[in-house]
Amino acid sequence: MGQGFPMMRWCLLVGVLTVAACGSDPTANQGLALARAALAKAPQEAAAGPAPAEISRAAIDQGGNPLLRVHRDRTAAVALLGILSEGAGVVSWASVDGLTLHLRDGVMLASRGFGTDLMSASVPSVAQLASGQGHERQHFYLFGGEQEVGRTYECTMSDGGRETIVIAELRYAVSHRIEACSGEGPAFQNHFWFDGRGKIRQSTQWISPDVGKLELQDLVR
Repeated sequence: MGQGFPMMRWCLLVGVLTVAACGSDPTANQGLALARAALAKAPQEAAAGPAPAEISRAAIDQGGNPLLRVHRDRTAAVALLGILSEGAGVVSWASVDGLTLHLRDGVMLASRGFGTDLMSASVPSVAQLASGQGHERQHFYLFGGEQEVGRTYECTMSDGGRETIVIAELRYAVSHRIEACSGEGPAFQNHFWFDGRGKIRQSTQWISPDVGKLELQDLVR
């Protein structure tokens, strides 16, 4: 995908994602439809470079479907993702241009379409992150071939204090938790902001040395 979130092959990808989202749940593709609407205002211009993926609070509330705002740490690229599928506690999110993220309770399990992706991961539960328990992570990558290579990290948690954050025009009182990991690859930190219900409202999560971190924001109330 290079350095941004290009939107080439627009019509083809929209069709693929719409079909993929259809299933027993008749509303499964509504989040993708809302993401498409926000990004498709000027698709002819988007082919020349990444377009901002911003959406008003009124549009989010009117749609009523989960949306995830993703910002790539090393670039100004932003994308909106809607739910592609759900099962076994894992939510798969997709953008109209083929980016996908797989999360469990807001914690990253895998990515696709960003470059050197996180193929899969063994990660802490949201309860471990919120409580500050130390833990182990395992990340799996493809490096120059078809075989997955695992990297093991030992992680500690620290308290970043109470904060107020703004997401899509709404203010949230949150608790900031910082996860610091080191081991068989480059050391990294993940940041998680929990609301009063224990839900991850915002996070920055490590993907790989090439991709860096993604900032994720839950846009629905």
